[in-house]
Amino acid sequence: LFRSEKVVNDRWDYRWQPVPRRFRGKTGPVIDGDTSLMTYRGHKVAQTLVRARFSPLASTGQRYIYSGCSEGRIMIYDLLTGEIVSSFRGHRCAVRDVSWHPFHSILCTASWDGSVGWWEYRGDDDSDDEDKKRS
Repeated sequence: LFRSEKVVNDRWDYRWQPVPRRFRGKTGPVIDGDTSLMTYRGHKVAQTLVRARFSPLASTGQRYIYSGCSEGRIMIYDLLTGEIVSSFRGHRCAVRDVSWHPFHSILCTASWDGSVGWWEYRGDDDSDDEDKKRS
């Protein structure tokens, strides 16, 4: 297990402290020794971690990575380019977890606003469409 010395010695905790100035607006690796293969930008993480997962093999060929967001959105990224291919709005608080049905284009979300959402992904043209949410 590789752990950067910078991470081990940092006293910042994302759960209740604002992001330190030295990390804001960075376009490259934030931490020296970061071994990430790809960075996906466009969603926010604040006060809690949000899960990111690969889309299902059977229905998408694991072509996407999807995640919730602290601004109440669901983000779908192209796995290889890191580009946002779709995003959904509809929750009032952080979306902590998202799950994609293994055989259908349906995503379920759990939000801190107390609601569970049901979303239908119809392809790369789904940008910010609230009409697809059912709760």
